[in-house]
Amino acid sequence: MKPTPVFNRALCLSVVCLVAFGWGLRAAQDDTTRDIKRKYREFAAQRAKPTRPKAATVSARKKSPSPETSSEPSPDAAPVTLANAVGVTAWRLRPAETRKLSHSENTLIAGWTAERLSSNTRLLPGDRVRFTVEVPREGYLYVVSREQFADGSFGEPSLIFPTTRIRNGSNRVSPGLLVGIPALEDNPPFFTLERSRPDQVAESVSILVTPEPISTLAIGREPVTLTREQFAEWRRLETNVEKIELAQTDTKGYTAVEHAAERGLKTRRLTQGDPLPQTLYRLNSANDRLFVTFPIPISK
Repeated sequence: MKPTPVFNRALCLSVVCLVAFGWGLRAAQDDTTRDIKRKYREFAAQRAKPTRPKAATVSARKKSPSPETSSEPSPDAAPVTLANAVGVTAWRLRPAETRKLSHSENTLIAGWTAERLSSNTRLLPGDRVRFTVEVPREGYLYVVSREQFADGSFGEPSLIFPTTRIRNGSNRVSPGLLVGIPALEDNPPFFTLERSRPDQVAESVSILVTPEPISTLAIGREPVTLTREQFAEWRRLETNVEKIELAQTDTKGYTAVEHAAERGLKTRRLTQGDPLPQTLYRLNSANDRLFVTFPIPISK
């Protein structure tokens, strides 16, 4: 039996609506991709330009850069606004392979292979983790760790950076310089993830960036426990923070340039063409201080 004209019109209208919805969804995804690309480009623009840019080739000029990882400035780039941001990359370490004549940039941490993680990766007790921080402006960096429990409560705030064990106590930051926590020179150069209580669900990490050092804060070789009142004062700065994630498919392992930048070599900092942080935390307001918090989830 042939369908009636009314049915045909209804069917055609449904198809048109589905196609329009698909176009709208694709347009929204494209807008999101372009926005991520722009914000990462703005972050990278705070770094110095490469001193020896790669020679352009016909194939390179024809190839379109990946939206999330492109860091080359373009003539139509938006004004730089991401100086009020911090870049964070979490790394999971595993013993490096001991095969002879093997070579991999990921094994630049002696005896260990570093795997870059997304901010949503759930880790297991016993995992070895570290993270690197990049701040695209001059300032001073403070990092606090707290245990997070299933009922929403937190443990005591512990200042894990700066300490005199890392960079001789210096917590000054600037564009292109990586701060590794723990430091590469630490033994071991990682944290081992362990629950303090059976109901611990995450390790909560907070980052504070200030234009001047906090003169009243005494540091030592080991982490310092902050008072809850002092930490609450810092938390008041945490407003309108936006998280921007780099596509996991476009990320690399721990590279030689990141290793050099983390070691604090004056002759080598990250430039606009070098690997970008895995996650950006952006403060959507003008402020001379920046405070952000992110969890390191622990699986059961």
